[in-house]
Amino acid sequence: MSVNSENDSSELPKEWWTVAYTRSGGRYSETERLSSEKTAKRKRQAILNTYDDILSIELIQETQLAWDSE
Repeated sequence: MSVNSENDSSELPKEWWTVAYTRSGGRYSETERLSSEKTAKRKRQAILNTYDDILSIELIQETQLAWDSE
């Protein structure tokens, strides 16, 4: 017998973060999916420290909602 709880983590939205940036010459890149905003912010700062030709950089949050399939 299964019991559903309001605190069941499988029902919560899943979130990922990606850092997207454009360098001079139009070179666009995205990082792999990152598991937390804190990690994404650190990755963003590392990119800014690595390249001196960043034209734009942004954090992208992706959310996957859990849908009831029954």
